[in-house]
Amino acid sequence: MSREVIQFVELRLDRCGLSYGVSPCSAAIGVTGETQCFNTAITCQDRNNYDNSSQFVLRFVSPSEDIPPEVYEGADLVVPSLMDLRITPGRIEPGKSLGRRASVSALITDHPHHDRGLDPYIDERDEEFSAQGSLWTRLVARNPFIVNRPMFSYVGYRGDALDAYQRRRYIVNSVSGPDGSGSVRVTGKDPLKLADDDRSVCPKPSNGVLADDISSSDTIFDLLPEGIGDEEYPESGLVIISDEIIEYTRSGDTMTVVNRGVFATDPEDHEAADSVQACAEFSGSPWSVARDLWIDFAGGDPDFIPFSEWEEEGGRWLLGYNVNAVICDPTGVRELWDRLCETTLTYFWWDDVREVIRFRALRPVDVREEVYEINDDAHIVEESFSEIEDPDSRKNTVIFHTGIRNPATDIEESVNYRGRRIRGDLAAISSEEYGDLRILKLWGQWFRLIDEGAATRLTFRTLARYRDGLKKYRWMMDAKDVVPKYEISGRSWGVSGDIGDGEWIDVVRSGRQKKYVSIAASSIVVGVSGNGDIWERHSLPPFIFSPSSVAYAEDIDVFCLVASDGFNILRAATSIDAFSWTTRSIGENEWRSVTRSLFLARFVSVASSGTNRVAYSTAGESWTSVAASDDNAWWAIESFEQLERLVAVAKSGTNRIMYSDDAESWTGVSADTGDWTDLAQLPGSDRIVVVGESGDRAMYSDDAGETWAVASGVPEGDWQSVEPVSQLRALVAIAKTGPVRVMWTFDGESWIAENAISAGNWMGLAYSDSLGRMLAVGDGLSATLDVGGRALDVGAVAEITTRTKVDFIGRPQPQLVEIVEVSPDKAGHRYAIEAVDFDFTGRYGFIMEDSSLDYGDASDELQRRGAWFAPDGDGFANGDLPYRFI
Repeated sequence: MSREVIQFVELRLDRCGLSYGVSPCSAAIGVTGETQCFNTAITCQDRNNYDNSSQFVLRFVSPSEDIPPEVYEGADLVVPSLMDLRITPGRIEPGKSLGRRASVSALITDHPHHDRGLDPYIDERDEEFSAQGSLWTRLVARNPFIVNRPMFSYVGYRGDALDAYQRRRYIVNSVSGPDGSGSVRVTGKDPLKLADDDRSVCPKPSNGVLADDISSSDTIFDLLPEGIGDEEYPESGLVIISDEIIEYTRSGDTMTVVNRGVFATDPEDHEAADSVQACAEFSGSPWSVARDLWIDFAGGDPDFIPFSEWEEEGGRWLLGYNVNAVICDPTGVRELWDRLCETTLTYFWWDDVREVIRFRALRPVDVREEVYEINDDAHIVEESFSEIEDPDSRKNTVIFHTGIRNPATDIEESVNYRGRRIRGDLAAISSEEYGDLRILKLWGQWFRLIDEGAATRLTFRTLARYRDGLKKYRWMMDAKDVVPKYEISGRSWGVSGDIGDGEWIDVVRSGRQKKYVSIAASSIVVGVSGNGDIWERHSLPPFIFSPSSVAYAEDIDVFCLVASDGFNILRAATSIDAFSWTTRSIGENEWRSVTRSLFLARFVSVASSGTNRVAYSTAGESWTSVAASDDNAWWAIESFEQLERLVAVAKSGTNRIMYSDDAESWTGVSADTGDWTDLAQLPGSDRIVVVGESGDRAMYSDDAGETWAVASGVPEGDWQSVEPVSQLRALVAIAKTGPVRVMWTFDGESWIAENAISAGNWMGLAYSDSLGRMLAVGDGLSATLDVGGRALDVGAVAEITTRTKVDFIGRPQPQLVEIVEVSPDKAGHRYAIEAVDFDFTGRYGFIMEDSSLDYGDASDELQRRGAWFAPDGDGFANGDLPYRFI
């Protein structure tokens, strides 16, 4: 039996947080008005004290005698008059523009209404007062400022919790009606609509004019009307009068000239009442400029920008890529932002699930990214897959104009630029290949200064992307494969004995090699599995006696394990495939845990014994030992990349927590004296959570491990491992003993016990984001739990394997793509997916970002990793920064 789909739309209208006539509101019936206000701005009778800190939450749901109770949750008024809800998804255009805005359209029936829930003072009004008109006529009369207010669409299933509904955020774009049939149409666009050219311009129009005539040599002038200087003009900067750009400083309405006729403009005579327009100046990274456009000129909410994520992305892929520009004439923000995307090979889009603006450089797949695996058998609706050529996207010559002379004139004129970088592909132009010339011109409005390095990189990467044109891919998927599953309570784990005998103590997931790797403390055997169901076992070298922890380095594609016992100092091992291992010297300590720190590019291990109980290594081959903060029994260590900090926990000692930002010097922290065994970061936050075998058994920290608070509701048990589940924004922990062996937390403070796994001695956990699968290992057992995949949304990278796309020997050929559009059908049961070829490097490769590699080493390394390397070296000329190749 199919589940009933529930849809509703929500409006959040401004509402005064005060009560009529209650201080500080000074309104009074018969004095300021004949009856009470409606707690809205237009009806306010004491505007000096109007307080818009509150919101009125109004929801419209489809007519039904049995509206689900979750629809009422958090709503001030629910009205069953939604007749139709249409959602048009957003579309991204990587490296080209801001793409297409997502939109929603709600058709709502107007009707008489009792005004309860809508009128805050309905029970206090005089009997003579009678509400006039229908619900919508009254709503609009009392709230005429609905446009640009928050609007949400919800789609879910009857009986689900409200947070399990798929919610999308928009801003109200228009309200039309009621029409002759009594219908109202409310449309919303995603918040990036605020950047559209008809909504916002940069610079903002200036209203100042010259107070008097000035000659071409005057060095001081005044503005009118009086006071306009302080209102609209910076204390220093640039203005344009007619065709002349002037650099100035300002005091009040008086401007003192620093330079006349700057940027290839000529000093001129100007007449009184000539407009004086302030120019906008930008200098910095592409992502910081985009932030300024959004906040300062589009009037967007700064909370929609996860700027630390933007900086991480830009710093990783666009290091040294700076833009600078002067914008003289008020220009649409969308137009400026689109050109910024095109000339910096970046893109931005609205993430309607996280409700933030996402930013990405046009780049290869990051080593830390999970890639969706999509195939015919499991995901793609039969006969729905198609591959579409886009011949218009093919370009074989790129011309980039840089060093704009006069920003006040046409920016698409070659003579207005001092520099030009041309890159062509002669082979693509030749008759042996395409036999034509396809030119792409890029105008460097954002490159006032000539940046030869940026020009080289831009033309190289643009040509690489468009040389053979882009391919589009379309297919259908069922909702179960697109929408994330949030239900976890009562789920049972599938237990398998296939892993084999042994005290399996730790497990790690390699997203890059798509395999789980587990080690057993009681044997020198490694278990390897693609899905956690079927295992292969491989032997370790005989010098490793008691393996204790295993880690994987996505950045260098290497596995590393450490042991608590071994032959002398041979207590570490490395492998490139988890099958064949090489022993390494690390020290004669009882090494308990190893992690890979991406921000330091090091393996780091901790020990429960020995003089120096910390060791680090670049590739796991040679190790450097350093002192821990205290000689405790250090049991687990984790690297928190966003915090750029290492944190370790211990089973003994006064200071059972220590942290480091470089792996070399460590600071001890006094915390609850539990026997701490593992730690992890709560997804979507900076909170670190630890679990243990005794004491309070769980703690959390919100300041990168420096202070700790005790969690609540933790069941008794020897909790051994804790692991994040990213799409659920939750942590799961397992225990070796105790009344329950699994618990979950969504905040790190309170835990939910779940008796859904057998009473085995569970020790290790690993999670695969691409599989949506948790794997637990223990004493002779392994178990898996499918918690559902991430939402397949725009910006996601997927690897498609389909029988409709085959290579010359007839085998399915995987294709790496980026999702540009995810469009649900009306009921939300199926989704149409559109993607573009993700291989933006074309036939080129990039040198690895490693200063230790010379030209030859880089070529060998790329070839070892299956890359094609362009030997002309043009990508490294003129101060080019090296690029990571994945």
